[in-house]
Amino acid sequence: MKAAIFLVTLLLFTTNACVVFNCQKPERHKEAKGNENSVTDVAKERFGNSFIIRENETKDYYLICNRPTGTETSIHFCVYNSKDEKVTFEDVIPLGKVSWSSPSLLLIESFPGTVKKDGNENLGGYYYNVYTGEKSSRSSNNKIK
Repeated sequence: MKAAIFLVTLLLFTTNACVVFNCQKPERHKEAKGNENSVTDVAKERFGNSFIIRENETKDYYLICNRPTGTETSIHFCVYNSKDEKVTFEDVIPLGKVSWSSPSLLLIESFPGTVKKDGNENLGGYYYNVYTGEKSSRSSNNKIK
C-alpha cells in the first residue's frame, strides 16, 4: 500500500513539474531562435556589429536600426518580415527616433530643426504601416508618397 501511494505521489510530482516548467518550451524556443538568427544575419549584413533589433508584438516584423557612433547622428533603419524573410522597408532620418507605435505601425520621429534635403515640410515625422506599406503624416494622418 505504501509503495502504491509513493508511486502515485511520484507520478503527480513529475506531471506537476512538467506543467510548472513547461516541458514544451524548448521546441518553441528553437523556432523563435531560427527567426532571430535570420534577423541577426540581416542586421549584421546591413549595419555590421552596431545595431539594435526590436520586434513587434506579433513577432512577425522586426525593426533593425543602426547604433549611431561618435558624431554620426543619422539613423539608418529597416523593417524585416520574418514570414517572407526579407526586408520590406528602409529609410534614413538625419536626427530622430524610430519605435513601434502598435503591432502594425512604426513611429518615425524627426526632431525639430532637422533640415530635409527633399524640401518636405513633414518635420514631425511619419507613421509607417508595415502591413500595407503606407506612410502617413503624424500631424494630419494623411498619406505621404
